[in-house]
Amino acid sequence: MNADNFKIKAHGINIHALMPEANTVVNIGGQDSKVISMKNRGMTRQHIAQAVHSSVADRIIAILNRIGFGKAIAFSGGTANNPCIVQMVRNRLENVVVSDPENPSIIGALGAAIEAARQAGEA
Repeated sequence: MNADNFKIKAHGINIHALMPEANTVVNIGGQDSKVISMKNRGMTRQHIAQAVHSSVADRIIAILNRIGFGKAIAFSGGTANNPCIVQMVRNRLENVVVSDPENPSIIGALGAAIEAARQAGEA
């Protein structure tokens, strides 16, 4: 398994341990998103921030719709530390539980530790 696949698997392992009802994990890294400056068009910082957050939430919804999801999803990684994006996703997904676990930035690391323990025969 390559490093990227293991990283994704690690997030899933720990989310499943913390929130077994979640069947989809949302992990959006800052390196995956690009922001085009709108400052030169006279937009306020608040408007720009809201537009960026809305764009990220829309992208998350589009990805979820493309891959399919059930009645519960969980955020992991740094995006889960952004309550605005999490709430925007909640608002766009009716009848879906959207969870943001405590300490989301270490979800992948904890999942990797769980998998390493399994492979070593300790779990």
